[in-house]
Amino acid sequence: MHCVIHIGTEKTATTTIQEFLTINKPKLAELGILYPKSSGKTGSRNIAVSAYGDDRRDDLTTLFAINSSESLSEFRKNTLDELESEIEAHSTTHPFESLVVSSEHIQSRLTTTEEIQRLKTHLTQLGASSFTILVYLRSPAEIANSRYSTHIKSGGTLDSPREPTHPYYQNLCNHKATLLRYASIFGGEQVIPKLFDKTELIDGCILSDFRDAVGISSDVQLQTPQNSNQSLSHLGIQILKQFNKRVPRFLDGKPNPLRDYINFYFEKHFAGSKYQMPESLREKFNQEFAESNEWVRQTHFPHRETLFPKETRPDHTLKQPDDSLDAKQLGDFLAHIWLDKSKGIRTGDPDNYIPTFPNEEESHKRSYDEP
Repeated sequence: MHCVIHIGTEKTATTTIQEFLTINKPKLAELGILYPKSSGKTGSRNIAVSAYGDDRRDDLTTLFAINSSESLSEFRKNTLDELESEIEAHSTTHPFESLVVSSEHIQSRLTTTEEIQRLKTHLTQLGASSFTILVYLRSPAEIANSRYSTHIKSGGTLDSPREPTHPYYQNLCNHKATLLRYASIFGGEQVIPKLFDKTELIDGCILSDFRDAVGISSDVQLQTPQNSNQSLSHLGIQILKQFNKRVPRFLDGKPNPLRDYINFYFEKHFAGSKYQMPESLREKFNQEFAESNEWVRQTHFPHRETLFPKETRPDHTLKQPDDSLDAKQLGDFLAHIWLDKSKGIRTGDPDNYIPTFPNEEESHKRSYDEP
């Protein structure tokens, strides 16, 4: 069994790729490609967490109620047992040749060779005999800029992105180190870096490029997911940051139910012109990872003059955003939440109401527990 491991990086349309794999799972099975449901709700984050070192604790271990080496060991066993059962079940109904794993947390959270080796060992135990490591690379400054919006949507309260010397960004944005680390475990030829750049993507589209990398013919008709995981505007970030200070993501070590659907409302009302980090901080990111970027360019993309295109932004993004409240925007936002919650109260089920889409007949329930 060949295993394609899509490891990210963060902020390279990983959610879109994972939703594409999820909604097309039955069709992919017919094509001999298994994207296991048991690896995670949408992405394969369960597989990533199962490879954690015994002492690693973060928001994902809190989410999964992992608070000791014993509970982590039990989580590993349950994850691998469920994967093994799913693989065996599909082998009898739809024989397959390829297993696809997709999680940006593999790159961002598995930071040691021991953890990456554990990931390989787990997948080998499940039957994988060969591997392809697929990773999309993006400008470090753009990653940090986009990651800040995710930080706030995940309950964060920082006033701006952290400095590029922070350990998280040293791991996330040092593309040279990432490629060498995975090559040391899987072999250099198995690690396939790609640029998150329309000029490099097949048809200028991340899904077309991913399909090609996994071996899915362009002639096969598959569903395309709706755009998701939108960045917030500068105003949206400022409001949500204050909300996070009053309503934290976790209470007593458990996800806070009072935050249910809050990101849905913010994405609905405060998407658009996205947040831009201060120009001075952007330049720090460019300088901090210049050597890494140049090594990746020379080694894997020698046809390019620079690894990433020069960032060109409209003049208005270089100015200090106006954080004065837009009365209509804020009024629509509050009314949307109020009407939905009132509907839940009137129906006698205020804790399980489903958000509605203004001016749309359909409504659906979405989960926003991604870290």
